[in-house]
Amino acid sequence: AFPEEMREQLQTGVQFQGPHPANPSQPALYRVAAREEDEVVADANHVLAGIDLHFAVDVVEVRDATAEEIAATK
Repeated sequence: AFPEEMREQLQTGVQFQGPHPANPSQPALYRVAAREEDEVVADANHVLAGIDLHFAVDVVEVRDATAEEIAATK
């Protein structure tokens, strides 16, 4: 149920904001995954979902955990 003025803009790849499915009072970001005539398939997954990510990092400092950090792991 999209407003008439928005329907032309709903092409594959376009992102829009709508109510979160689990909590309608919170917004969620959707992407148009497919469009066929009057039907729109929307995807709420993050755009990087399902993609292998590789990071190169440098460790610049090492320290002992604080008592509070150790307690939080128990």
